[in-house]
Amino acid sequence: ANSMAALIAKQQPAIAAVLEAWKKDSTATKSALEKNASLKQIVLEETPWVNAAEAESVQKKELGVLFDLARMNSEAKATLEKLKKLQLPNGAFPWFSGGNANSYVTNYILTGLGRLITLKTLSKEVATLASNIIQPALAWLDADMEARYKQQQKSKQTFIWIPTVGELSYLHMRSYFIQDYPVKINAYKTWLQEAKKHWNKQNNYRAALTAQILFRN
Repeated sequence: ANSMAALIAKQQPAIAAVLEAWKKDSTATKSALEKNASLKQIVLEETPWVNAAEAESVQKKELGVLFDLARMNSEAKATLEKLKKLQLPNGAFPWFSGGNANSYVTNYILTGLGRLITLKTLSKEVATLASNIIQPALAWLDADMEARYKQQQKSKQTFIWIPTVGELSYLHMRSYFIQDYPVKINAYKTWLQEAKKHWNKQNNYRAALTAQILFRN
């Protein structure tokens, strides 16, 4: 949410300007009802509109907090530092602190970071922290996927191989990092070819995932 708010603030300067003005004007976040001088003789607590007026004031204040760029950058930095502490020495992530390496969780975290980087929502400082997480995580997951691929190749059965949702999720995640972290494993190349060949045999979710993968390749 913080990263998306930062992106909106950057793309829409008018929004940032309004929120900055609210910071300088203590009455800006008050609702129109609360600011109407002609209503001073009316006890607001006794009107049916007071809850709506108070809600509007709260919403404006919360918007101001959400779009505070300095706060967003600070919280994004703190979140990544916390994430880095959870990362295992081999680069993978566990389900919980002290747990074993898990490919699903590692892939999930990398996918989220990939989306944020693609949208260019991270500041340079935060992007640097993210890269320190991404590099070892990708190295571990690539190796894990390659090991699975080699195990598949040992099978003597002849059949049409249609990528599983786990393999598609890996391809999808990896497609965010094609330019900065080129793929060197055979698993990616083979699964990508199979995904392209058999996309019409997948359900709607997997077909949509495949479309995104092929778009970035």
